[in-house]
Amino acid sequence: MRSSTALVPGEQLSCQGCHEPKGNAPERLPVATPLAMKRAPSLPEPGPDGSLPFSYPKLVQPVLDNKCVSCHADKIKQAKPGEKAPPRLDSEVKGKYFTSYINLAEPYGFVSYGAGQDFNSPKFYRTFPGQFGARASKLYKMLKQGHHDVKLSADEMERLIIWLDSVCQFYGVYEKEGGEKQLRGEFAEPTLK
Repeated sequence: MRSSTALVPGEQLSCQGCHEPKGNAPERLPVATPLAMKRAPSLPEPGPDGSLPFSYPKLVQPVLDNKCVSCHADKIKQAKPGEKAPPRLDSEVKGKYFTSYINLAEPYGFVSYGAGQDFNSPKFYRTFPGQFGARASKLYKMLKQGHHDVKLSADEMERLIIWLDSVCQFYGVYEKEGGEKQLRGEFAEPTLK
């Protein structure tokens, strides 16, 4: 899910409505017992630093600093006039965002919201597997194909996938003070008002 969900004791959550019409039962029942029902449920584990609350500076920028910034900076310096240089991926603050975020979010990350439809389209109502988030992003495809032999660990790839699947957010809080903390790379607890 791309949003936070909270339940109080006694409430139950089900996944109905996003993936099928709300008023209908599933169209067909499985013929065999699904594999997921043949084992004990997986226990949730905490995500990497920067995933709760979401924070691009804590989740994504460390991967870029470790694997991308120096090479991109070198290629930018070596670029001849008129030659296309790679995007800057450093954490210089431009307005309310890092340079890396500005250079990745729109052109390489998340640019369409499900089935190629515009987010503001009245026809928009759901996303489709493989046509949203990481699997539909240019960045994910580029890295999976071995972009300049960059080798990401499972943790580093997970961090980028979380970002891409979370609609390429920068901030995980809405209040100004929390956003300023996140911009500085600090932990910002969301406030409940």
